[in-house]
Amino acid sequence: MQQAADFLDESLALSELIAPLSDTDYTQKTAFKDWTIDMVLRHLHFWNTAALLSVKDEAAFQALVSGLTDALREGALPDHEYAYFEGLSGRALREDWLVMADRTADVFAQTDPSQRLQWVGPSMSARSSITARLMETWAHGQEVYDQLGVVRENNDRIRNIVVLGVNTYGWTFANRKLPAPGP
Repeated sequence: MQQAADFLDESLALSELIAPLSDTDYTQKTAFKDWTIDMVLRHLHFWNTAALLSVKDEAAFQALVSGLTDALREGALPDHEYAYFEGLSGRALREDWLVMADRTADVFAQTDPSQRLQWVGPSMSARSSITARLMETWAHGQEVYDQLGVVRENNDRIRNIVVLGVNTYGWTFANRKLPAPGP
């Protein structure tokens, strides 16, 4: 699946951007909800782990996401992710996240793109799942680029995100029991 390779490339680009940072630099707050760079990486790492488990071990996936309802409702998702990784931060977090991104890309590259995978919401295809990981990496990565004052040079892998958005446009309204707007 090309989307798996594109996800890994986006992860590598973000990793390269933050590679020179010191552990203290990871505590910089971004413009997104005052999340730090550490919080961004933990968030990406947690959901990459969830995506990998959705392919490899459905029971482990269910165990991972079972306590999320309260955290999501209370706005405590970053605290939940922090506890899950036992406070892992800085350069050590970057290394752990990058290893998981590589493993996730490798597994998805070998997965049938149409295979249905469990998720926190409705199930989705493996292709949509890895594209969602690419989208999250790209979107949350932007807050890091902005914080560090670096202008990102986008490339063709963003196409996957556009296709996902077009394909799920109507669903986002149906999911909320609203009529989709016309042209």
